[in-house]
Amino acid sequence: VAWLLKQANPQMTSTLPKEMVEVLGRTPLAPRQQLFVIRFGRKLVLVSNQAGETQTLSEIDDRAEVDHLLGIFEQNSQRSLS
Repeated sequence: VAWLLKQANPQMTSTLPKEMVEVLGRTPLAPRQQLFVIRFGRKLVLVSNQAGETQTLSEIDDRAEVDHLLGIFEQNSQRSLS
């Protein structure tokens, strides 16, 4: 499907703005399995990638929980820079 869309209209495959989607972080679980936290609009999405397969595990759209988790992310980002 992605190949077909790209062939039909190459302008549709532009990069999404950071304000729309951003990979906040990842952590390994096993040798070939990782978890990713992705910000998509006002949601956070927890995604598992294992042996080339990607699966959504959880979507967090509660505003207070999203703000709390983004605050933790920002604190950790500032520590890693210093």
